[in-house]
Amino acid sequence: MNIFRSIAFVASLLTLVSCGNSGISGSSSGSGVSSSAFALQTPGPSTTFGNFGKAIATDGAGYVDVVWLQGGSTDNDGSYITLGTGSIVFAQSGDQGVSWSKTELTPVAPNTSLPRITASGSDIYVVWSAQNIPTRNLQVFLLHGSRSGGEVQWSSAVMISDTPSGANAIYPVVAASGQAVHIAWPDDRQGGVNEVYYAHSMDGGTTWSTPLAVSPVDGFNSWTPSIAVSGEHVYIAWTDARFGAADCITNATDCHEVLYLRSSADSGEVWGEEIELTCDSSIYTYAPSVFVENDTVHIAYFQGVPYPPGVMRLYYLRSVGFAACSGTQGTQPAIDMQYPSGDAVLSAWRPNISVYNGVVHMVWWGELTSNYATGQSKIYYTESTDGVDWAPATSLTPQSDGSVYRAFSPNVSLSADGSRAYTIWEDHRNDSDALDPNYEVFFQAVSF
Repeated sequence: MNIFRSIAFVASLLTLVSCGNSGISGSSSGSGVSSSAFALQTPGPSTTFGNFGKAIATDGAGYVDVVWLQGGSTDNDGSYITLGTGSIVFAQSGDQGVSWSKTELTPVAPNTSLPRITASGSDIYVVWSAQNIPTRNLQVFLLHGSRSGGEVQWSSAVMISDTPSGANAIYPVVAASGQAVHIAWPDDRQGGVNEVYYAHSMDGGTTWSTPLAVSPVDGFNSWTPSIAVSGEHVYIAWTDARFGAADCITNATDCHEVLYLRSSADSGEVWGEEIELTCDSSIYTYAPSVFVENDTVHIAYFQGVPYPPGVMRLYYLRSVGFAACSGTQGTQPAIDMQYPSGDAVLSAWRPNISVYNGVVHMVWWGELTSNYATGQSKIYYTESTDGVDWAPATSLTPQSDGSVYRAFSPNVSLSADGSRAYTIWEDHRNDSDALDPNYEVFFQAVSF
């Protein structure tokens, strides 16, 4: 049985107010961590949607970096604020989330999608998909930032994908180790069917390899890639629909998605055979969050029957060397999560993990009603030292004042010394219009 550390929570609201640089600051407690929530009114929705990539990063110098899409199309549960007329915004904090400076990285433009971020030393890499005017389709772009003295200088955007006209590259994810930068994304150039593509740079984003498909081109969708890197070892996990319908949302009765993993031991030059991680193709298994520490690969995901509102549960795997569908991997038991008193969680969605010294930190959202559109959902946090016993879940959005709102899409990144878990998510606590709410991006630090 684990002995879990006591944790303290502090929160601050990140929102957009202008183009260019702007500052946000909050009060500090005796521990030096922001202790009071603050809010600035946003001019429109902001989103970090998706657990398979990270919209938050930390570096060895103590900085916390966040990116999000400001604007976009709206939907009453926020889950489709993923592409629209908007801009990519970057925020950084050098004091554990007490104060923030913000920069609008791209101008407001149509067909802008979700950004993801990683940091390696003083280098910051941001990827997203957006419309490429010459080819009139969605391509993957990258910005390289170099931080010095708290200031970040950004390069010009570089197009990474080579997706032909008529097809689109979407939802890229990024990881870096030293000067090696690795990107993966779904791309539907193969007859409108998504496959996971990959490219890398060995010189800090100056030059790039030719994109290649890491999922098999088999006529079934492969998507939601998650990427992690440790030295020259690169890992990509993804959701694969080869055992059934290509779209589990519109074909809920024929939903057979499973998770696969491929790895490279030479910075993405040569890739090993794919490994099927979840072997029960009779149900829906989706959206991995992968993290590697030393030689251990950690993967969290959720599985169940999603539509009509069904039951989804959290799952976790860790291994020094995964073996295809062996041992307990095909029949992995769901995490037996203990929720706060009074929180009757019906379904758990989209876990995101980070790891420090073998301790796994996980955030996700839980549905408290069967109405996914206008009902209630909360963000939860837990940790485990062995992946078997988990600390009782703590709600980061307790809604103890009687308010009811939706909160979802959390990400987590850890401080360099492992003493804090920095989390972000989006919710509409400041807009009571449940049918068309304005979602905002929140930040919260979990101190141990």
